[in-house]
Parts: sequence; structure tokens; C-alpha cells
Amino acid sequence: SYPVNVEVLARTDEYTIAAWRRILMLIWKGKGNAAGVERSRKVFDEWVKEYKRGAVFLVVVPARYADPPDERTREAMRQTSESPSVGLKGMGTLIQAAGFGAAAIRSIMMRLNVLTGNGASNLFETASKAAEWASQVLGDSEISGVKLSGAIRAAQQSHDEALVSENVRHSA
Repeated sequence: SYPVNVEVLARTDEYTIAAWRRILMLIWKGKGNAAGVERSRKVFDEWVKEYKRGAVFLVVVPARYADPPDERTREAMRQTSESPSVGLKGMGTLIQAAGFGAAAIRSIMMRLNVLTGNGASNLFETASKAAEWASQVLGDSEISGVKLSGAIRAAQQSHDEALVSENVRHSA
């Protein structure tokens, strides 16, 4: 596995916001929520200023949290997509799920995209497909499925390790 340099910008029990190359990732640790969507938007707006050529925003939904977003979360998503950040080259969603659950989410996301007038849905079932898209949009040939998977894992592990060390501190 390749060492990937992932910067964790924000973390709660429900999500991790992490940056790798010119990709800002909102990685859900629980069911998606409006607060996470709104926070990730603010983080993106600040973070993207470092990148003159722009960046992409990727939402990562682990299989076990692949429930359709509630009304307030959908509204936050809609507002975010209606007034895109300066420097936002594209938005995508990687659903780490298979079968019926993933299909249900994809259909909801498609409808959301139609409602928000986004046209292209940019929904991905694999890190390889998400990486291919990001690589094209950003003109960055260093982005690969293997490396993107590694970056997502690194961000998820940093979350788990932080929780472990917090638990150790609390129980000590």
C-alpha cells in the first residue's frame, strides 16, 4: 500500500473532514446530517483558497450508514449545491455499499441532483471510479483508486485512533 499524506481538518463522532491532494472528503461515521454538510462547506471554502486551480469535494458514505438523508440534511445539500464554493471544480459521492441499499441511495441522490439542477450526478460505487473522475476533473494523474482508497482508510483510521486515545484518557 502507498503511504498517502492525508490531512484531517475536522472530526466529530459523526464525520471526518479530510484533505488529500486537491480532494476534500467528507467521510460519514454515522448517518449524514445537516451540521456535517454545513461544516464541510465552511471548511472547503477556507481550504480551497490554497489551490489556485480549484479542488473537488467528495462525500464518502460507508455501507452501514447508507441511509437516505433526512429532510434537513437534503435541504443543506441543496443549499450547498445551489451556491457552489469558489474553486469548486466538482462534487461527487462515493457510496461504499452494494445491492439494494446502494441502489436506494443512488436513486435519492439522483433525484436530489435533478431537483438542484446539478445534471451530472457523480455517484460512484468504487474508489476507482471516483478517482478516475477526480483525476480527469483536476488534471491530476497521481490520483488513483488505490491511493484514494488509502486516503479514505487513513482518514477513517485516524478517526478510530483518536477515539481510542480519547477513551484511554477518559478511563485513566
